[in-house]
Amino acid sequence: MFCFNDELAVRAIRDLIEAGHRVPEDVAVIGIDDVDLCQVTRPRVSTIAPDKEAIAERAVTMLLGRIGGDTVPPRLVTAGFSLGARESTQTGVQLEEQLLDVLVATEDRSEPRKAYW
Repeated sequence: MFCFNDELAVRAIRDLIEAGHRVPEDVAVIGIDDVDLCQVTRPRVSTIAPDKEAIAERAVTMLLGRIGGDTVPPRLVTAGFSLGARESTQTGVQLEEQLLDVLVATEDRSEPRKAYW
């Protein structure tokens, strides 16, 4: 189950367990954001961690440009991400490969991919 964010992943895990399902044996769950809550739940939640520093830097640069009079047309701006494979999914290379297949369409090839466990 690929959740819109980590909070929804935590709630999904709770609901799945209450319904008698095992995580990750029956259903694997992953979120996005890498919030601290992912580290303290059981099972710990796997997550996609966006490069928040790069996102903030690009946003401020674009905002300052706009304030300075730039009239750049709308464009796609991307940032890197890291994969945090934890207990709510399979672990290791197999999970990384599966998720990267899903994310590759939106990935900026100039940004390095990182995985951590």
